[in-house]
Amino acid sequence: MREFVDGMKMVNLQVFNASDGQLAIEVGDDEQFWKLAVLLDKKKLAQSERFKTNSARIQHREQLAKIIEKQLKTKRKDTWKQLLDLEGIQNSVI
Repeated sequence: MREFVDGMKMVNLQVFNASDGQLAIEVGDDEQFWKLAVLLDKKKLAQSERFKTNSARIQHREQLAKIIEKQLKTKRKDTWKQLLDLEGIQNSVI
């Protein structure tokens, strides 16, 4: 997960593998992470102390990335793009 400082906000961007290719996802705040967790059918992630806040997610980013990618591999990248777009989560098919 790459981290960029944009003013006072930390932006997290990472490329993941879907079932048929790659997808970049950017989750910039806790609300977006909650939406992503629900979308991935992993609501407990957003409730876990390890991932509840942006700073906690950064601290546990490798573990989190593995969990996210495992879920993303269950669908095609274009399907994920549509779902992420509906939730207002920044993403791009690569």
